[in-house]
Amino acid sequence: MRYKTGGGRISHKVRKTLLLSNFTEGQYSYEAWTAMWGKEKVHVFVDMPDGDELSQWIGEVNKRLLWIDENRETLTRAVTDSNVFSDIHEWTSETVTAEDFRAGLYVSSLGFSFQWKQTQIYIQCDRDYFSGHCICLDLDGQNKVTGCGLEG
Repeated sequence: MRYKTGGGRISHKVRKTLLLSNFTEGQYSYEAWTAMWGKEKVHVFVDMPDGDELSQWIGEVNKRLLWIDENRETLTRAVTDSNVFSDIHEWTSETVTAEDFRAGLYVSSLGFSFQWKQTQIYIQCDRDYFSGHCICLDLDGQNKVTGCGLEG
């Protein structure tokens, strides 16, 4: 897969299927790194219901990662359709088109909570329009966008 990045470059950072061996156990979740949307280092967090093992959820993690990777256009449009983009004038005096804004968006980290049946996609911009804040896009268990806002 090739991705056009915000600067017009073509990137060859390809997301690979994550294996159990790619994860380390953190204090509250399992963590790994993957590539997505042309960025090589995307942090992945997986939180599971008490008593479950990561091996029970690894297939679902990879299925959702693939969906997110393949649906960049849908997800970045959800961001520009939200209040995050409509309020950008409060953060910058620049004139920013939706197309230019979407082209600079990238995933910095992903949080999967299988206990709560939700995914949080943390998105940042090549240009820091929001003074260090990231965009948090919430998905339900069927990958439907349920919220979008700034965090940080």
